[in-house]
Amino acid sequence: MVEFEVRERVEADEAALAALREQVADGGRVAFTIRDHVPAADVRRARHPDSVGVIAEADGRLVGSGWVRFDRARIGGQVVQVGFLHGLAVHPDYRRQGVARAMTDFRLRRVEARGPGVVAVATIQRGNAGSMANAEWWASRVTGDLRVTPVPMRRARPGGGGGWTVRAAVRDDLDTIVAELERRYRDFGVAPVTGREELTAWLETAVGDITEVNSYVVVTDRRGRLLAGLGVIDEARLSEMRVRAMPYAMRLAGRALGVVGAGGVMRNLSVTWAWHRPDSVAAGRFLWQTVRWRMRGRGTALVTTVDVRDPIRAMISAPGWLPSTSIALVIRSSSPWDDARLLAVPS
Repeated sequence: MVEFEVRERVEADEAALAALREQVADGGRVAFTIRDHVPAADVRRARHPDSVGVIAEADGRLVGSGWVRFDRARIGGQVVQVGFLHGLAVHPDYRRQGVARAMTDFRLRRVEARGPGVVAVATIQRGNAGSMANAEWWASRVTGDLRVTPVPMRRARPGGGGGWTVRAAVRDDLDTIVAELERRYRDFGVAPVTGREELTAWLETAVGDITEVNSYVVVTDRRGRLLAGLGVIDEARLSEMRVRAMPYAMRLAGRALGVVGAGGVMRNLSVTWAWHRPDSVAAGRFLWQTVRWRMRGRGTALVTTVDVRDPIRAMISAPGWLPSTSIALVIRSSSPWDDARLLAVPS
């Protein structure tokens, strides 16, 4: 058994952390590494300022890392404080030696220090046996099937439109957007908090000199009434994914569709906070197809992460034949649980 030390991350660790991110692939069905275009520390400060990093050192070098970020989430219909565990990585030469568990324990103790009502949450890619095994000793529940699908950009302008107008959201739209998101997530078991304060801060996020990392797009009718909306995170400006392994048929499909580029590179934009009025599914679909067309120059795909039971899939359609993977939510909470409720990534 190797001897290692676990400690809190400091600024001087950043270069070694970036190198580790390029070396260590996720262990799920789709294995990938991350290459940063801007310092990861700048991204964390901008997106999740209340974060704590942990690293593991052995043989005089950095061999593991992980993060816990603190935020609010809606769990079981209540807004609670959460500690979101993410970014766990261990160098292949040091796996199965207790490194992952020690870093997880470090982060869980940080969650516990915030108070008894703080809920620990994580996401794990299905098929990542190591992370699943690591979660079994601390989680009260591993649940859900959230399908992660990179949907290729459109090569042609969508037809139709029916008098609808797709445009960027403006400040006067925010109250309507917030009300619709509250309606959408009201009965979810796990969901993000989507108040005006959260949406405003999200839209104003800047990473160093890079502004407009996040954008929100809506579709209106002839009277200007909002019918649907969705948020887009321009991940491709901050980093790229490099696919190291995926099922052969999935890799072929990804290349044919332009989702996976040369060298296995994926430049993704992520979709979040999507909604449509109950009578406006068609308008929502038109918004989705228009965004796929208008943002075609920004990346290779728009990535959706949606509970397989979620009706929003009728709007942000991702055909089953597209390459995809699945993630589960891992939760430690003493609150009652209802498996019938839908799930969304909370933060």
